[in-house]
Amino acid sequence: MAKHRESLKKKVMKTFWRVQQAQMIISVVFWSMTLSGIFYPYFIAKFPDWAGGSENTFFGLIMLFALVLAGIFLFGFVYDKFKFWKEQQLVIVERNPYTSWKLNPIQTMWAEMWVETAKAIPDKTPELEAKIEFYEAWIARLEEIDPWTKEMRGNIRAFALEGDDTVLRTLAKKD
Repeated sequence: MAKHRESLKKKVMKTFWRVQQAQMIISVVFWSMTLSGIFYPYFIAKFPDWAGGSENTFFGLIMLFALVLAGIFLFGFVYDKFKFWKEQQLVIVERNPYTSWKLNPIQTMWAEMWVETAKAIPDKTPELEAKIEFYEAWIARLEEIDPWTKEMRGNIRAFALEGDDTVLRTLAKKD
């Protein structure tokens, strides 16, 4: 079997995703540092003896940084508890056709197997006949509007039965 190499696009996407994951932590720290630097002169003017006074600037900045960081986390906690945000997974599911009406190639193959099993039942009820007809029409329509699904089903069969790695090459091409 040919060794599947990761494409440049996938590497860039993975790196971009990892940077985004670290971005929130980095931005909270930078915002805390920035706000501490901006508000320290006002804070020390209002409270001259706070954190050792004006001669102990470093300790005062560290204390203000901790306060700002705690304030940001408190704001985030309250924001989360009061549900001021929309669940991102709900949006992802609503906009993804593969979670609502579209079947991926593997699901299509399972549905096809169910149809064949249901067809083999000798005394079918009218409801079962209607479901068989529905699934056959659904699979045919999906293959009609998405040729990639039909191609992948053939490649998966070749991969499973003949050891052909076309399915891996097709995935690499799609990237």
